[in-house]
Amino acid sequence: MSFLNDAANLIFGKRRATIDAVTAAPAPLQPIDLTDDAVVAEALDVAVRVGEVLLASGTGAIDTSEQVRFVAATYGLAQCDVDVTYNSIVLSAYRGQTMPPASTMRVVQYRSMDFTRLAAVDRLTRRVRRDAISPAQAHEELMALTSAPHPYNRWVATVAWSGMAAAISVLLGGGFLVALVAFGSTFVIDRVNRLLNSAGLPFFFQHVVGGIIATAPAITLYGFREALGFEISPGLIIAAGVTVLLSGLSLVGSVQDAITGAPITASARFFELLMMTGGIIAGVATTLRVAEVFGAELPLITYAALPDLAQLPTKVTAGAAAACSMPWPATQNARA
Repeated sequence: MSFLNDAANLIFGKRRATIDAVTAAPAPLQPIDLTDDAVVAEALDVAVRVGEVLLASGTGAIDTSEQVRFVAATYGLAQCDVDVTYNSIVLSAYRGQTMPPASTMRVVQYRSMDFTRLAAVDRLTRRVRRDAISPAQAHEELMALTSAPHPYNRWVATVAWSGMAAAISVLLGGGFLVALVAFGSTFVIDRVNRLLNSAGLPFFFQHVVGGIIATAPAITLYGFREALGFEISPGLIIAAGVTVLLSGLSLVGSVQDAITGAPITASARFFELLMMTGGIIAGVATTLRVAEVFGAELPLITYAALPDLAQLPTKVTAGAAAACSMPWPATQNARA
């Protein structure tokens, strides 16, 4: 019931995300001593760490800078310059004519779709404003929530991604075998990329490996289709298998930054999108080329849409299953 109440409040405007509610710098409820360098540095650190979670979760550069400025202003640092780029946040605060400005910088080392931590940081920001907690307490709580374990095991996200890929393959017109292969290939992609990420392999090469894993079983099954006595569409398997690799977060963030006036960050995110997509294409093309060298029969990878009315119940069910399988709110993706 609490979920339904929160949803209703969001729909009717009774409760909004903190970043949507920020309209101006607030009057400080608990202004800090601007002559105390240690306290000022701690307040700035809290502000940029909040921005770090926002930026890492795909929040636009302009919204991130507004949130950072909001937190700093709550502690009395109302005159701040915030510079947010693709992976860094620079915050400089004016402390009066007799004091030198204080500044800090934070580099975002990771990218994730961890909405659990994003919601927790939003709640902490509300408490900073509403309960006037000190910078030391806010810093302690922020460190605790960013280092806390996720509510669900990583395997839950892996199974969810795999289930979403299987549902998408059915949504595109595949049968049970296509869904089963898509489930298995996505499962392997997620686990392998998880290991490669922990080893420090760049994301581009992770996507190349993912494209290879998504393509190899499709081509193999197609080559043995007559011996096994079934028909299979490799294109559907490949399309569903690369679902876990698609950079939707970068695309949304890039468009948002371009619209709101952050061209540098928008360009960086769009270039990242191109590189990740290029990695997927390179992985698929490499597998097809290797298969051709070994004399494997390569199909013409096409997609013929099935009649919508005849497949409507199946597609609606598959779409619902894909939406329910999305693991974004609970866990991080393979990059985290």
